[in-house]
Amino acid sequence: PADSDNYLQLFKFASYALEYAKQGGAGNVAHFSAEIFGHKSQALRLSEALRDSVENGFNGFSLAFQPQVEADTGKLTGAEALARWQHPDLGPVSPAEFIPLLEESGLIHPVGRWIFERAVQAYRHWAQKVPSFSMSVNLSRLQLTQPSFIDYMQQVLQESGADPRQIVVEL
Repeated sequence: PADSDNYLQLFKFASYALEYAKQGGAGNVAHFSAEIFGHKSQALRLSEALRDSVENGFNGFSLAFQPQVEADTGKLTGAEALARWQHPDLGPVSPAEFIPLLEESGLIHPVGRWIFERAVQAYRHWAQKVPSFSMSVNLSRLQLTQPSFIDYMQQVLQESGADPRQIVVEL
């Protein structure tokens, strides 16, 4: 009751606390606090900015590539495509923070397609220099719930001329 003087706001704050407790697993209890409100406000702010980024041509999104090498020779064998996102005001945002927001909002579908296309393009570039090169791409399990996603991946691979045996998808 000290957090508000009206029912709707108290209900909203209790819902935030319940959501926060559920994130901790079964049997957790959380009392509403300024910290919980801050986390929720930050998540809403980031979700809005992510939506704006997607609607504006994936502005702020980029891929980083983590090299994969043979341990004994140091020879480059491939890379893993890693999504990065830069908030216009806050700067770089951790994937641990923005990926769950993409999943919750459904934006993982267009962003995941964007990532897959860019990763395949990068693969094609590097495979010209290292024919055995492979590219690993992380997928959200939610992407696989779309019936057309596998067909989409096949289409991208076919149109790009990429060797599908060299594209590794990870869940």
